[in-house]
Amino acid sequence: MTTDKEKKKFAHKIALKPKDNHHLQLRNGSRVAVIGGGPAGSFFCLFLLRFAKRVGKDVSIDIYDDKDFSKCGPAGCNGCGGIISESLVQLLATEGINIPAEIMQKGIGSYVLHTDVGNVRIETPLHEKRIAAIYRGAGPLGAEDGKYGSFDNYLQSLAVKRGAHLVKDRAESICFDTNLPLVKTRGGGIKNL
Repeated sequence: MTTDKEKKKFAHKIALKPKDNHHLQLRNGSRVAVIGGGPAGSFFCLFLLRFAKRVGKDVSIDIYDDKDFSKCGPAGCNGCGGIISESLVQLLATEGINIPAEIMQKGIGSYVLHTDVGNVRIETPLHEKRIAAIYRGAGPLGAEDGKYGSFDNYLQSLAVKRGAHLVKDRAESICFDTNLPLVKTRGGGIKNL
């Protein structure tokens, strides 16, 4: 696990003035580690790859995630469901990210957000036509394999298809070695960036 001292040192390193951390600037041959291959990590990879290509940079991206989002039940689930709006689906399509129909489980008009301080009902905004419920993994425990599409698996697979590399291991710590980040994994792997 990353210690508090290592976290503070890492935060200090990346907070330095640009002239002090020039070695962290993105350039041809740069390697980037993305910790977590869920929607945030996968979207980051997709857009970084696209923007790097646009400015003529050849970068290598490793996604560190030990989950298999193609599996049903806890093995492929982050413990939450998903709700996405039709406008997000349309916006993603304009970015070349076309979400397959099997990932959209059901159109809904509202949902209830449950918190420790109470519940709130959230209605479909007036300008929205619908909200789609999605599975983040491949469905609940006991579901038939392949019956449901996984939003997380789709995005992660798309990031890999477009050039990212999936490291099926959990990142345990990040530290610096000769001014560059070093990722250590639960499985004992160590990778310089």
